[in-house]
Amino acid sequence: MYRFLSKIIVLSLFSLPAFAISISGTFLTETNDEGGYLHVEMLPCESDVNQVCGIIKTAFREADGGAPNPDYEHLGKLIVWDMKDHGDGRYSGGKIWAVDEDKIYKSKMHKDDENLVVKGCILFICRGQTWLPVN
Repeated sequence: MYRFLSKIIVLSLFSLPAFAISISGTFLTETNDEGGYLHVEMLPCESDVNQVCGIIKTAFREADGGAPNPDYEHLGKLIVWDMKDHGDGRYSGGKIWAVDEDKIYKSKMHKDDENLVVKGCILFICRGQTWLPVN
């Protein structure tokens, strides 16, 4: 009986990563035309923990010497939501908000080493960025 239970426990441990969200942590966006950039925290969505969302945690402006801007109006807002994990480092089916143009795009993203490559499209107009992990 003990051997049977130990095999079940070992097999269940190997199957856990298939159901886990593999993108988590904070990522640095690319700098925009005004010299601003964001830290976005990627985590399971509140509405569905099997999907990934991104929340604006910190905003920076080069004009302020790269110091955090505690008065940034979009702190705490979703910038990425409802991204479905395909289990191979690819995500799709969600949305991304382009804060600089106040537009929402259909989005997909994937891991490239430790970086997160995000893309959004409206019809045939697409934009993309590579976000770097924040240590």
